[in-house]
Amino acid sequence: MKAFGTGGRKARVDVGDAWDHFLAIYWYPGDVKIDFSSGQFLKGFSDLCVRLYGSRGTVDSHYGGAIRITGDNPWAGVERDPTHQDPVARNAKDFEKGIREGNFLNNAEESATSTLTGILGRTAAYEGRVVTWEEMMAKNERFEIDVRV
Repeated sequence: MKAFGTGGRKARVDVGDAWDHFLAIYWYPGDVKIDFSSGQFLKGFSDLCVRLYGSRGTVDSHYGGAIRITGDNPWAGVERDPTHQDPVARNAKDFEKGIREGNFLNNAEESATSTLTGILGRTAAYEGRVVTWEEMMAKNERFEIDVRV
C-alpha cells in the first residue's frame, strides 16, 4: 500500500551515484508491516537473509545457509540449504522443461509486482517520505539506464 525509506552513500563514493545502503518499511493490507534493509560493500559481512517474526516464533532463512525456527515449535533446521545452489541454471532447466511439456511458466505478474515493490521503497528513500503505491503508479515514470561501461 505504501512505503517509507531512508539510506545513502557512505562506503562506495568513488564512482557513480548509487546509494550503498537502504532501509524501507512497507505497509500491506491488514496493517501488516514488513521492513527491508540492505548494505553493499560491507567488509566482513556477506549474507542474504529473510527473518520472519511471528507471535509464536521466528524463522531465520539464510540464502544458501542455515534455516531454522525458534519459538513455541522450534525446528533445528539445516546448516546449509541446497535450494539456492545454482538457481540460474535450475530456472533455465525448469523453463525449458515447461515448454517441452506444455506447462508454460508465466510469472510475469509476480516479477513485475516484486520489481515495483523495490522501486516503491527506493522512491520513498530517495524522497525521504511515505510514498503510496497509487502515487508511484500514477507518476508513470520511465526508467532508462545506460549499462555501457
